[in-house]
Parts: sequence; structure tokens; C-alpha cells
Amino acid sequence: MRMGVYGNPQIEPLIGGSGAGRPSSDYSAGGGGGALLIASSRDIQVTGAVAANGGLAHNGWGYNGYGGSGGALKLVADRVLGAGWLTAGGGGGYTSGGLGRIRVEAYDVSELGANCYPQAWWASSPVWTSASIPTTSQLEYELKVTHVDGTAVRQPPTGAASTPDVYFSTDEAVTVVVSGRNIPDGTPIKLMVSGSGINTTLPPVGDPEVTMQSGGATFNVTIPAGTGGIQAAAAFQKPATPPTP
Repeated sequence: MRMGVYGNPQIEPLIGGSGAGRPSSDYSAGGGGGALLIASSRDIQVTGAVAANGGLAHNGWGYNGYGGSGGALKLVADRVLGAGWLTAGGGGGYTSGGLGRIRVEAYDVSELGANCYPQAWWASSPVWTSASIPTTSQLEYELKVTHVDGTAVRQPPTGAASTPDVYFSTDEAVTVVVSGRNIPDGTPIKLMVSGSGINTTLPPVGDPEVTMQSGGATFNVTIPAGTGGIQAAAAFQKPATPPTP
């Protein structure tokens, strides 16, 4: 027997799992898993294991107690890389504790894959609001999605699900156009697409790179109906002499 999952996929508020009850002195009880938020302005590298598991119910002669509920793990960064593990499982016992929650907010999680238990709730990395985004004149480098399915994207984008920056009706493969300023030709470009039934980074691992050419790059992707997000990213070595604005 396993208890249900508490809280919500957004892990708001950030709380750990609950400890198990102890029906009698003959039973043991596991503690609840903790809650951990890891955030970075750039990358998070997961090389080992990050765990918020519930405690085991073991009283010395058997698992005859109640396991604690799994806790919560929340990772927020531009990229979450590495082939490590994220776990928030319930503690074992006569009655196992309920599963915890894992949430990963990043535009690139291609290396992490399915190394999560329970399965992570994926989301794109946080988007600047139009009120906080710097003006073009303040940016030394710029990369933005400009067109989706031939429709121009509102600039600057709000990133708000309640007021989408672009609307399109087809559910077939659409063309996504990305443009950049002062980003060298040949720079690999990544595209993170999230929404109903999809959460992927393009191009997939092992596929040919999509690179910046003459200030732009183009992707073909099938996006299901509903509200979603599209983000572009580039990583390159900054030249010793900054470009002229």
C-alpha cells in the first residue's frame, strides 16, 4: 500500500514530506523527506545523487511500520546537466510512504533524461517579464524567437500564459525562427519547447547541430494544441574585444 502525493506540481510552497504515524509500540515510523531548492543563474551539474526520500520504517526485526512520505526537490537554472539522479521516494515499510515531488525548471535538461524518481515535472526556465527585461541598447548580445509558423512574436515577450505572445492554429510541424545580435556564426543554438504533452530540447542528443548563420537559425517542430513556451539559447566564447553596439 502506498499513500497519495501531497502538494502541487509547482512545489509552492516548498515543503517536505510528512512523517508516518505509529499505530502502536509494535510498529516503527519513518520520518518525512526534506525539501531542497537548488537555483543557479547559469548551470546546475548533477553528477551524483540528490535525494529527499522518506525515512524507512524498520524496528530491528522487520519492515513492519509505516514509511515516511517523500520530500521535494526543485531545481531552477538555465541548464540542468549531468546524468545523476534525483529521488524523492517514499520510505519503505509495511505501508510505504507516499511519493514526493520533483520539479526541474530549465531550457535544457537533455542529459538528465529519465533519471528521476518519481518522474520530474518539467518546465521551461523562468522568463523575464517585459518590465524587467533590459532594452536592446543595454544588451551586448541578444538571442530571441522572432517568428513561429510565419507569425511574428510580440517583442519584448511577456512569457505570460494568460496573454500568449504568439497565436497559431496548426498542429503540424511549424517553423520557428531565431535571430541573434553579435552571436558568432557557427554557434550551436538550442530550442526548448514545453507545453501540453511535450517538453523537449532541440536538436535531440545525437542529431546534427543547428547553428547560427547570418544572424539567424531555423527549427522545425510539431507543437500540440494548447498553451506552451519556446525558448532559445546559445553558448559561445566571448571574444576578447567586445562587439561594437
